[in-house]
Amino acid sequence: MHDYLLSAEWIRFAFVLGVAVSMVMYEKRHLTTGSIVVPGYIAVFIIHPLVILATFINAFITYAFVNLFLRRYFLLYGRTKFTILAVTSTTIQFGMLRITPSGQWLWERDIPLFIGVGYIVPALIAHDMARQGVWKTTKSVLMAGCIVATPIAAALILDLPGVNDLSPVSGFGNIAISLEWLPFAVALSVGASWAVAHNYNLRSGGFVGAAFTGMFMADPWQVVVALTIALATWLIVAKVLMNHMILFGRRKFSSMLLVSSAIAWSGLWVGDRFLDANWQEHLGVGSLALTPLLLPGLIANDAQRTSPLRVMIGLVLAGSFSVTATWWVQSGVIGEPLHPGWKLVATVTFCIMFAKQFSGIVLLTGSRLLAAPKTVIAFVRSIPSQAPAAPGLALAHATADTGTEAGAWDTPWDAWARRHPAFAADAEEWVTAQIARFSKRPVGDTASSTTGYIDDVTTSVLETALEEQRGMRRVPRRPAERHQISETSDAATREAQPAASDVSGATDPTTPLEQPLIDF
Repeated sequence: MHDYLLSAEWIRFAFVLGVAVSMVMYEKRHLTTGSIVVPGYIAVFIIHPLVILATFINAFITYAFVNLFLRRYFLLYGRTKFTILAVTSTTIQFGMLRITPSGQWLWERDIPLFIGVGYIVPALIAHDMARQGVWKTTKSVLMAGCIVATPIAAALILDLPGVNDLSPVSGFGNIAISLEWLPFAVALSVGASWAVAHNYNLRSGGFVGAAFTGMFMADPWQVVVALTIALATWLIVAKVLMNHMILFGRRKFSSMLLVSSAIAWSGLWVGDRFLDANWQEHLGVGSLALTPLLLPGLIANDAQRTSPLRVMIGLVLAGSFSVTATWWVQSGVIGEPLHPGWKLVATVTFCIMFAKQFSGIVLLTGSRLLAAPKTVIAFVRSIPSQAPAAPGLALAHATADTGTEAGAWDTPWDAWARRHPAFAADAEEWVTAQIARFSKRPVGDTASSTTGYIDDVTTSVLETALEEQRGMRRVPRRPAERHQISETSDAATREAQPAASDVSGATDPTTPLEQPLIDF
């Protein structure tokens, strides 16, 4: 069984050319192609249209699920949003691998017929669909892929030697993760990379760096080579090129990938031709044509964003968890025993990476448990209960509706009256007095004087209640002196008289402005 229909050398060539084409399209047309690594992957599989179709179906389902469904209920942005995209696309890819048939296509007799490209590529395309639209992203990705595929098509038409020498997927060397379980390990790597970045500001070589680094742990020399190439790439780009060129964002990332690809590709070429078989067994990576080029660039890019030490710590945590957790789940599915030490490593690394999430859940649960009794008590108090008939206003309120028994329900006034019986009695006496006053008031009384009297009495009752209930102290009111009021009245009269003279032209001796305003 094979992953690609082309040789490893042509796949690496497509990857490097795809990075260059993606950057040119971004600089000249401001079009993004999912990521700078996507055009190379698309170009390799243009001769297998069903794979391209499956890739875009995966990308569109991922885009619709996250942007049109999940974002209606959750606040998703930045790294968290892309983590959900990557996990979703990897899950869909894992399902495609399980259900898709294998058959003959072109010169290959056994190849999956309907699976997407890679594990993160659909998530990268879905991410750009949300940024620049579905149609524009699809058009730019296919355009870049066709440009990169042009020299490959020419080589196939000219029947150049070695173009379609197939690279086997399995049986090429030692890897720590079974290829059937690689999608699951990638999904764990995505979650682990988010955890170390979100909780500790660590990095692990992108979202897939932990899984690929852990996959090479079966042969430590491969890990050493990848880290050495990453260190050399970081020194060249961060310490040399960035001091003489304007490199940031996509430019910096593409520079990291191009430099790491050049170093790794040269090392693989030299190793295949000049090193003995033992070194080739350790350093060769068989069909993993793109991983040796991609992984060091991802690690170097994260080292420049944080520091090499933080990347090493993040790789150890995320890689150890991804590999051991995959082993644990795999052993449970296939029924093979796993050493307890690996289970302990998976548990410890998981608890370390997600410690903040665990503490937040514990605190939230504890606060809810502590608040539960108060909530129950408040709910019980809010339930209406039977109460004896209240005098005065409560009785009138209860019997206002014909057919309603007095005191059948406990009203807010009844509850307040039971807590403050003295104030309730005063209030009822006052209301009774007001009713009697209104029934006996002379016809000549004005509404304004009645309203003022009611306001004064109401204010007095409320102030007394506040003093008793809240411990407030009454502020004594100082009445105005007679001479102050007279002076104010005389001044107002003198200011008003010229104004009236200006309007009428003369002062009328009978104008009210000439009379005293208030006479105490």
